[in-house]
Amino acid sequence: MAHRTRIDSRARAVTWEDGVVVGTGTLGAVLFGSPEHHEIQLTHEQFLVPAYRDVPAPLLSAHLPAIRSAVLEHREEDAADIVERVAAGEGYGERPEMTDPFVPIAALVIEPADQRAPESGSEYSRWTHFVRAESAVRWGEPGYGASVTMSADRDGERILVTVASENPRAFRFRLQPSWHPAETPVLQSGARIDWALTTSPGRMTATTRVREGERVRDGLVAVALTGAPPIPSSELGDLLVHCGPGRAAVIEIRASVAVHEPAGRFPDAVPIPRLNHADLVQRSTLDLRSGTDGEHTESLLDRARAGDPDAVRGALEVAFAAGRAGIIASSGLLPPNLTGVWQGGWSPHWSSDYTINGNVQWGALAAAVSTGTPELLLPLIRLIERFSSDFAENAQRLCGLPGLYVPARVTTHGRANHFMAEYPHEFWLGGGAWMLRMMYEYVSATGDEEVLRQSVWPFAVGVNRFYTALIERSPILAPSYSPENTPPGWANPLTVNATSEVAMIRDALLLGGRLASMAGQSAPESWSAARDLLSPYRVASDGMLAEWIDSRTPNENAHRHQSHLYGLYYEGDESLTTTPMRAAALATVRARLAWRRERRENLEMAFGTAQLGVVAARLGDAEAALLAAQVLATEHFSAAGVSTHDAGSIFNLDASGGLPSVIAEMLVQIDPGEIRVLPALPAAWPEGEVTGLAGRGGVIIDRLTWARGTAEAAIRFRPGTAITRPGDDVVVRPPARAADQRSLTVRLTGEVQVLRWKLTKDLSA
Repeated sequence: MAHRTRIDSRARAVTWEDGVVVGTGTLGAVLFGSPEHHEIQLTHEQFLVPAYRDVPAPLLSAHLPAIRSAVLEHREEDAADIVERVAAGEGYGERPEMTDPFVPIAALVIEPADQRAPESGSEYSRWTHFVRAESAVRWGEPGYGASVTMSADRDGERILVTVASENPRAFRFRLQPSWHPAETPVLQSGARIDWALTTSPGRMTATTRVREGERVRDGLVAVALTGAPPIPSSELGDLLVHCGPGRAAVIEIRASVAVHEPAGRFPDAVPIPRLNHADLVQRSTLDLRSGTDGEHTESLLDRARAGDPDAVRGALEVAFAAGRAGIIASSGLLPPNLTGVWQGGWSPHWSSDYTINGNVQWGALAAAVSTGTPELLLPLIRLIERFSSDFAENAQRLCGLPGLYVPARVTTHGRANHFMAEYPHEFWLGGGAWMLRMMYEYVSATGDEEVLRQSVWPFAVGVNRFYTALIERSPILAPSYSPENTPPGWANPLTVNATSEVAMIRDALLLGGRLASMAGQSAPESWSAARDLLSPYRVASDGMLAEWIDSRTPNENAHRHQSHLYGLYYEGDESLTTTPMRAAALATVRARLAWRRERRENLEMAFGTAQLGVVAARLGDAEAALLAAQVLATEHFSAAGVSTHDAGSIFNLDASGGLPSVIAEMLVQIDPGEIRVLPALPAAWPEGEVTGLAGRGGVIIDRLTWARGTAEAAIRFRPGTAITRPGDDVVVRPPARAADQRSLTVRLTGEVQVLRWKLTKDLSA
């Protein structure tokens, strides 16, 4: 099998957003520039600037009856005015509070000591090796070439930079601040930045300290010369290194961050095992028999966008491998943020935070379980558990209710203090439910009883305590919010009974019962009773699934979010399994894909396309799912193999996780007690092989192959997952194109069982 292990490019990266990357999970490096000036931006997952106030959510609970009445009466402007008055009285300003931004600590600059060298017109190439966690640039004519190679050492928590030359030449290395004066207004709170640089023979150490009141981040980057070259002289703080044949310069980079917060507020209890990058990358591979190995990325993407079928499959192979490698490289003690573990400036889009209304779940971590790396969800569980006291405070201040209320965005705290009239995140109810779903996915795939009992079950209790109290107050959700969409003609997004929130709460109450069984606990009867009180879903007058259950609220289909399809993201809400509901959902998927394809400007927010692709696959529409996958692979990945938020712009890892999740769902769907093989295989993939897919109940598909006329799957259970299922019997649904459509009941164990099917016709027909 020829699966992808590397990506090659011939384009120079003018900005950091086009650079090549490596990461240890905790430490990140992005390399960009030109032969005259290469730059490596250095980041650490915990270096976040305390740029905004850490203030509690507004105390809205006493005003909630008035806000609720206004929303129920379609006076959403009045509801927003109440919030604004309360917030102003508590010291909130005109500008919304933001999440504290993720920024680089320092930049390492590499320049030739002799700038008269003929570099500018020379050949230039870049590559990234996914398995070895290496990226490099090379330039120069034969016999006069030079290169910079970065490799991430996960075990040693360091990055090695090797500078080599085919002829004798000298390079200067220097550490410099990573911010520019124009970017410092991000520090609206009055935080102070201090920079210090110390040098000694063969070593430089830079410290960036950011302080705001009691909150301090001390970021340190140490650069040391290792290996064969002699200790260089220190000149103006630079390291001057002579290279040549047989004499490369090897620079070791380490980084650390000291976090000073109010004492005892954020405990970390979830242990994160030491992970091996190569093992994680190789757990799942994809080969669509494209025959495009070795082609540089620019050529491949150009041909794919022009519709060449081999190039399209090649782009999908590359994106699957590159996306997974990027997510793995940026998963450390904390999960990947919007830009993974990489950043090149101090004014990042959306603070490069953890956006929980979709980006984390259907971006970075969408394929964590399905492509065989459930361990990557542990950092997310750790992050969420860290802010449990803030979540309890949110529930009380916003709603006057017990339990846990998870906000839409977090970084350094979990307080629901980021909102505005256009984006009323203070009333988004889905965060706790969606995080519980992610936790359930981890436990169901691994059977991890320790994390279940210590972290997941207590979180389920807290989340569902909030939801049951909310429903007991009234099963009609008002105010309600469907991120980040406003109904046509509405003054703002405050509505009644957003479909997504109903679906999320239904899911949380269902999962609570399952987790109780796994943990040997008894789920309160109030959970199932509350679930039954929620409003039923609705088909809108346009024939699509209604985004708001309230019949007075019209659909707005020209939108990047697909939140109301939540009930079909994972296993499928039983209330959406009827023929009319499935038809409405499929009409929604097709209409929103069509809207995205109308103009390239509509190709924003990659995870929305991933949502459409997964739901299309779950509804059996292989061609719609294929369209979503192709859009992600050809429009949302750069020549360096890093994905973008919009088509061709904004460094962002949403497609890196989203694209593999769509492909995995097209090839295998794993629900409790049931496996569907090749449920949405498109005709454009007549043969191929995928390895290492996994899912609920501890199921692992070691290998799945298909060719003209046959399909074969090797299936087993992951050892130690018995608590995740009632028994070892699994119903296996045959491929949609199988000649025999009878399902099989298979008793699985830790040993591999191989199942085979005959397909009815040539998939290329």
